[in-house]
Amino acid sequence: MSDDRWVPLMARRMHSTPPVGTLIAYDHAVYRVIEVRVLPADRWTEEQRLDVEEGPEGKRDDRVPRVVTARPVHIVSDDPGARDHDIHLCAPRYYDSWDTYPDEHYPVCATCLEPLPCREKHSARVAQRHMARLARYEQAGVCPACGETVTHRQRSIRFEENIENPIGPPVTFHLRSRCFPLADQYDKRWAAAEPGRRTRLSCPGHLTTHNDGTYDCTELADCPGPDLRHASLRRCECPDCHARGEFSCYPLKGARRNGATEEEIRQKGQLW
Repeated sequence: MSDDRWVPLMARRMHSTPPVGTLIAYDHAVYRVIEVRVLPADRWTEEQRLDVEEGPEGKRDDRVPRVVTARPVHIVSDDPGARDHDIHLCAPRYYDSWDTYPDEHYPVCATCLEPLPCREKHSARVAQRHMARLARYEQAGVCPACGETVTHRQRSIRFEENIENPIGPPVTFHLRSRCFPLADQYDKRWAAAEPGRRTRLSCPGHLTTHNDGTYDCTELADCPGPDLRHASLRRCECPDCHARGEFSCYPLKGARRNGATEEEIRQKGQLW
C-alpha cells in the first residue's frame, strides 16, 4: 500500500535528479551522491524511451534516464574498498521525487542509529495500520469505508470474495460519495486478483446518452451501469432526442441500456 512507504523524518522532497553532494535517504540509511551520469540509450527500457520521446519539446532532456551513484554518508574515503558500499539508482522520471537532507544534522534512533523512523518503529506502524485495515473487513454487512451497517434500502455493492481477509465474510460497500473511493479501490484489486475478471464499479466502454431515459454502451451487457465511470461520455445525435430539448452527456437517473433484458436489469438494479 502507498501509505506503507518509509518517509524519513525532517527529510525534504526533491523533484529532480539530486546533484553531487546531496544527502539522500534510502532504505533506512543515508547516502551522499558522488556521481550522476546519463544512462546510455542502448540500456533504456521501453518505458524510459517512450517517456523521453513523448515528452514536450524543450523538456525532453529532463526525462533522460540518469544513474545516481551514492555512498553511505559515514564513509568519506575514496579508496577502492569504499566503492563496495556504493549504491547505483536510476534517477526517477520527472514526476517522481527523492527524500533528501539539507546537511548531516538529521535525526537518528538512539538504539540502532538509523534515520527516524527507524526500521523497527516503521515496521510496527505499518503492522498497526494493516491490522486496523483488516479489522474493517471482519464484520458482515458493515461498510469498510465508513464503519456503518449497510441497509437494504441503501445503494450498495457486495463482493462475495473477501480479498483482505480470505476467511472473512463477504464485503459490502455503500455506493454513496464518501464510501465510493475505497469501494473503487477494492473493486480494482478484486478484479486484478483473477485474470480476465472485470471491474464492477467502472466500465472501459464508451457511453452514449439518449434523451428518452436510455443509453448505449460499447460494452453491451457487460456494462455495469450508466452511473459508473466510463472511458467516455457523449450525447446521441438522434433527431427525436434533440427535439425533446437540451440534455447532457450524463445519463438520466434510472436510465436503462437499450436492449437490456429483464434479467440484466434485475441483476444490476442495485447499481442503477
